[in-house]
Amino acid sequence: MSSFSELRIALNEPCLSISLSHHPTSPILALLRPLSISFHDVYGCAIEGKVVAKKIQPTVMEWHPNQRILAIGWKNGTISLYQEDTSTFTQLLPISFYLYLIIDTLRDETEVHKSELILLKYNPVGTRMITCDSNGLVCVWRGITCLSKYQRSGLINLCCFAELNLEPT
Repeated sequence: MSSFSELRIALNEPCLSISLSHHPTSPILALLRPLSISFHDVYGCAIEGKVVAKKIQPTVMEWHPNQRILAIGWKNGTISLYQEDTSTFTQLLPISFYLYLIIDTLRDETEVHKSELILLKYNPVGTRMITCDSNGLVCVWRGITCLSKYQRSGLINLCCFAELNLEPT
């Protein structure tokens, strides 16, 4: 049961998308807004002073399934990784009485995609990430390193991962 499903979150502006952390000890709600991403705690309250913002629109985001890393895709094709970093205490944010979140930029990747990101998805174990932009460029990533690219025609907005057994039966 998600504690977010029973709460109302007051917003002053429209949201584009919602992404919920998969990590059981860090139940953080991230909301995509027109030019920013805001973070909310388990009670639905906005975390004061913590907003990820750029002068471009965020279009997709995905929490890493095992680590406290949020991957964000932007309208210009940039990919940003934000990670909870407990080694830096300059941006300590209380999430609840017992959890704290510190989000620092790991790195922005601007070289691969040149158009709006429409898909960003981690595999279930978090070792790879798939991205696709509005021009049909599909990329496979390890962290923020692009491992391979595939140019496709049309938009790809859905991704699923399956385990393949390549041994003969």
